[in-house]
Amino acid sequence: MPRNLVCLSACHILWACVPTSDEGTPCSLIRKDESGRAVPLLERELPAGKDVLSFGSAECAEWVCVREERPPTGSGDSVAVGHCSRPCSVASGCNSVDPAVPLSCRELVLDSRTLAVICASSSEDCLRLGGSGSRFCAAPAAH
Repeated sequence: MPRNLVCLSACHILWACVPTSDEGTPCSLIRKDESGRAVPLLERELPAGKDVLSFGSAECAEWVCVREERPPTGSGDSVAVGHCSRPCSVASGCNSVDPAVPLSCRELVLDSRTLAVICASSSEDCLRLGGSGSRFCAAPAAH
């Protein structure tokens, strides 16, 4: 009986150690259209020289897709691609599922319009974002 218990405990420990994060997994950036529906964000719609946070990405466990400041990829009419992210704290750190996408917990600033929309739709998300910006798992800032 004790040997079965040890085996069962080891199985639970191994199962619990399997990564459940999707940080770093590719995802499509989305935006809301005039009617409030989620539609793909296109490369030509990305602001130049800015990080982009896309909330509501069904491809990501935390519903957050991030695109760090970088030149466009593909044609202007192609769907903009980022990677799955999540809110984080410096203490919790970030773990990318893809070693080619190193992530760190850093502040991404939200513009006032975006923050107002988030706060109007969800007081919980507004509080989580801390009013002016929040930390998300993202590639280190390019300087």
